[in-house]
Amino acid sequence: MGNIRRPRIGALFWWTILIIVLGIAAVLSWFLSIYIFNHPDEPLPYRILTKLEKLEPPLAFAADNPPNGDFQKLRTLYETSYQGFAQHHLDFINAGLLRDYIENFRRSESKLKEDRITYVRGEFTVDFVRALTDADLIRTGLVVRASSPEFPNASIELILPTRGAPPVDLLEPGASLTLNRPDYATLVHVTRPDERSMCFGLIPITYGEFQIAEGAKLKLAPPRGEGGAPPLNLDGRWPLTSPEDVVAAPETDGE
Repeated sequence: MGNIRRPRIGALFWWTILIIVLGIAAVLSWFLSIYIFNHPDEPLPYRILTKLEKLEPPLAFAADNPPNGDFQKLRTLYETSYQGFAQHHLDFINAGLLRDYIENFRRSESKLKEDRITYVRGEFTVDFVRALTDADLIRTGLVVRASSPEFPNASIELILPTRGAPPVDLLEPGASLTLNRPDYATLVHVTRPDERSMCFGLIPITYGEFQIAEGAKLKLAPPRGEGGAPPLNLDGRWPLTSPEDVVAAPETDGE
C-alpha cells in the first residue's frame, strides 16, 4: 500500500480550473456568434460580418418582384403605426428596419402581414437637399427632406444613393416630388423631431432611374464600399437632416 501513488491535489485543481475556463470560453463564443449574426444593424457586428463576407451588399430589386410589403401614406403611418411610441420603442423599431435593409429583407418574407415592409407613396414638397458624405449611412448620393402638403405633421428624409456625387441643384427646394409604386421607397428609420411631428427615412430599393423633377432623372445605384470599406457606414448619424433644414414659406403681402 505504501507504493501506491496518490493523485497530486494541486494538479487536479489546475486542470479543473482550465476545463471550467475553456467551458466558459466556449459558451461565450457561442453566445457572441449568435449576437453578431442577430445584430448586423450594430456597427461592430456589421463590420465583422462584412469582413467575413457573411452579408451580401444591398441589392437592387426588380420593380416587378420586390419584397412583400404594403404601400402607406404618411398620415396612416403617423396616426396608426407610430404615434405615441416612447423613444426606446422607436429605437427598437429602427434597429429592426435597418436590419431588414442590411439583410436585403431576407427575414421579412416570413413576417405576418402587419409586420411586413412599409413602402411610402404620396406627393411631397422639397424643403432641403444636400449631398451625402462619408459621415452618412450611405456615402454618395443625395438626401432630400420633403414635407407633405396634405399632412404637415409628417415629413420624409429620402436617401438617393448613386455611384458618383450628383449635382445638388438637380432637385431644388420648393419642387414637387412624387413617390409611387415603381420607386418602392422603403421605410428604414423613424424620427420624432418633437412631440407633434415625425420624419420617416426612406430608400428606394429598386434603384434604377428616379424621377426627381419634370424631365429630369437621377440614376440610382445600391451602395458599395470603396477601398475595403463596408457598403454602409453604421456610425453615420440619424437623422441625416434636421427640422431646421427647410425653406421658409415666402411671405405674402396682406390685402
